[in-house]
Amino acid sequence: MAFLLGPNEVLFRLLNLAGVNPALDVLGVGLTTIGDVYVLALLAVPLYARGHKEAAADVLAAILVTLVATEILRYLIGLPRPCQALPDVRLVAFVGCPDDPAFPSGHASRAFGVATVLASRFPRRYGAAALAVAALIALSRVYLGVHWPLDVFAGGLLGIALGALLEAVSRRSVWYRAGRRRAIALVDRLGARVRGA
Repeated sequence: MAFLLGPNEVLFRLLNLAGVNPALDVLGVGLTTIGDVYVLALLAVPLYARGHKEAAADVLAAILVTLVATEILRYLIGLPRPCQALPDVRLVAFVGCPDDPAFPSGHASRAFGVATVLASRFPRRYGAAALAVAALIALSRVYLGVHWPLDVFAGGLLGIALGALLEAVSRRSVWYRAGRRRAIALVDRLGARVRGA
């Protein structure tokens, strides 16, 4: 618990402003919602529809890999969230304080993992915007009082590392590319059946 004191707590208190401004609360909740697994996965739909099928599959893979890695680390490390450890954390009432461990932030790891894949594939079109949105999603978690700054920093680094690893694997692994082709073919067949029905 010693790491929770000092600069991490000071920075947390500077950024945890939930309930201070209703417009910022809505923005914070909106950004957090974008970082949820199911909402973030919806990014694959427009990519797939525009013919970027491999990128769509890799976005979903990035979400899955970061989700699994984050959950394993969280329960191995077991550090409490600020809203669990401090008595006077500002929270948005309908968001509340989750009861699972904090470190690293799943929202940050997922957002930065997806942003890394998008920035690698579409550097001019989506790169900077995807990374900026990922940073805002990460900040929203501290603003809402559910993560320490160190949680989102570590989650961001984890997401970037896993996104970069996934990009390397997608280019070099015959096994990965074959599995991705099969998954895309299956989705194409299912789509054809739905359209034909």
